[in-house]
Amino acid sequence: MIAKRHVIVVEGDDSTNYSAYSPDVPGVVATGATREECERELRDAIKFHLEGLSDDEQSGTTEPEAALLALQDVGQRYIHGRLEVTVFERVSFEIATGTFVGIHGIQGSGKSTLLRLMAGIESPSAGTIRFEGCDLATMSAVDRSRFLRSRVALMAPQDWSPGPRETVLDHLALSSASLGLNLREARRRAEHVLDKVGVADQARMVATSLQIPDRTRVMLAQALVRGPSLLLIDEPAMTGGLSGRDALLALLRALSREQGLTVVLASRELVAMMGADTLMSVVNREVVETTPRAEVVQFPKRTAAEGKGPRR
Repeated sequence: MIAKRHVIVVEGDDSTNYSAYSPDVPGVVATGATREECERELRDAIKFHLEGLSDDEQSGTTEPEAALLALQDVGQRYIHGRLEVTVFERVSFEIATGTFVGIHGIQGSGKSTLLRLMAGIESPSAGTIRFEGCDLATMSAVDRSRFLRSRVALMAPQDWSPGPRETVLDHLALSSASLGLNLREARRRAEHVLDKVGVADQARMVATSLQIPDRTRVMLAQALVRGPSLLLIDEPAMTGGLSGRDALLALLRALSREQGLTVVLASRELVAMMGADTLMSVVNREVVETTPRAEVVQFPKRTAAEGKGPRR
């Protein structure tokens, strides 16, 4: 029998209760008046959780999980004066827990709108969006915001705006402070996440001074610091060479595969979705072409007229 080790993250000090969680076992947390009590409670919780999974597998009673996110006949349109702009019509798909999904589309195709709908930032004009089985439309605005803030993170480079002299660590600590953590706990969590995404050495840097590859990873850390179960990424900055891009994609795949994080990445570049479990394309106000990872995606053939031009 091979014993498996699990990383345990403990937060707190003698002036407050301790809390702990394991990045390897999502959803299992524990608290305690002392560090020793907290660690003991978390070990027992992990053991109980894993034994339950094992019992279910042996008895064959494990039921397939419901989709983490489900869109049914979703439409979105905007009214600008007398002009009505339709972005989507009757979009339906499901995303399973722990999958890596790529959404491809040209600029202006509606990818960002789709991500905002999935994040609950916008409400659809028609149709239903369910997250973990809950119909978001039936919640109040306050309940929906609280529900999604702890479960969904949207990483959108265009929305990243740290203060001019704010360090990376302070910027992330402020993001995690919304969880009710004190500043010391928030900084500890920020340091842990920065280390996990490979930029712990940038913690004391001024956030606005970072080069694009490091800035992208810091934005990823900011999205992860609240421990979401769904990570949405809008047009990530993939510059920094092929090795930097491949390393970032490998990190996203590892987060999805090893920690059960569901990742949805939207980009105009197909190369940004290497290794995705599912590939979707946004075309003509529809989400089409759900393509398995193993298939080859071909670009449209050139027309006869296009083929007559000189080759460059």
